[in-house]
Amino acid sequence: MKINFKKNKLPFLVSTLFFFAVALIEYLSIIHLNNGFFVYTLDDPYIHLALAENILKGHYGVNTGEFSSPSSSILWPFIIAPFSFNEHAPLFINCMVSVGIISLMIKILCISVEFPNKGTFNVILTVLTVLFIIVTNVIGLCFTGMEHSLQMFVSLLTAYGLILENEMKKIKIWLPIAIVLAPLIRYECLAISLAGIVYLFMRNYKRIAILAFLSTLLLMFTFSIFLIMLDLPPLPLSVMTKFSLSSQGIIKGAFTNLSNTLSNRQGTLMSLFVIGLVCHVVYSSDRRKNN
Repeated sequence: MKINFKKNKLPFLVSTLFFFAVALIEYLSIIHLNNGFFVYTLDDPYIHLALAENILKGHYGVNTGEFSSPSSSILWPFIIAPFSFNEHAPLFINCMVSVGIISLMIKILCISVEFPNKGTFNVILTVLTVLFIIVTNVIGLCFTGMEHSLQMFVSLLTAYGLILENEMKKIKIWLPIAIVLAPLIRYECLAISLAGIVYLFMRNYKRIAILAFLSTLLLMFTFSIFLIMLDLPPLPLSVMTKFSLSSQGIIKGAFTNLSNTLSNRQGTLMSLFVIGLVCHVVYSSDRRKNN
């Protein structure tokens, strides 16, 4: 299947315009409510900015002279480090990443949804994309100043790559890269990466799957060794806090985290998206067998 993105220019332009219009309104509202000052919806981005600023100075920690690992992401502090002098940098980066999210949403919808009437193709696609922007809180995530927008982008990129493989019987060169990068953006994405690796292995891309698995483990292990060398726990403090392994145990802690994930909107939507992806793959495979 060849995806012609040119015919999707109108939905992309309208959806992107909608995104930036609402984002601008939200930004101006924040400025107005805070007497001309911009603030993020969380305090975490300021911790990340402090960490990123110290990274430029050759120190890993929020406070100078004291090592710490407050970030739930391996790469995010390094990504924003060159721009840490400007507190708007995380917002700007997230907005640019969100354009990529919108593009991926459109591409996935084009493959996953059948449009019986070509005349209404652009209208339906535009409406669906705008609705996805709203229900997945793409705009709100930008104003957290965190790595969540990049997390959503890499997760969607992985899903899109797997769908393309199912449709075209070959993988794109960027799919293994996305699989390896996902946990480095946020540890929780390891679940998505492992699912993608298992999928590739079962589809007889065994060498690529094994290389992706080993690369992921190596990079995450290397960062843990780096933290241990700084006399810190092998995982960031936020990750250790979420697991709470010492008080709950591994199994109970895992079920508690799963329950907490499903109790919020993003977690539920991501779960539904994964279920939808699995259904799409199964349905496509059965359809080919019947044909």
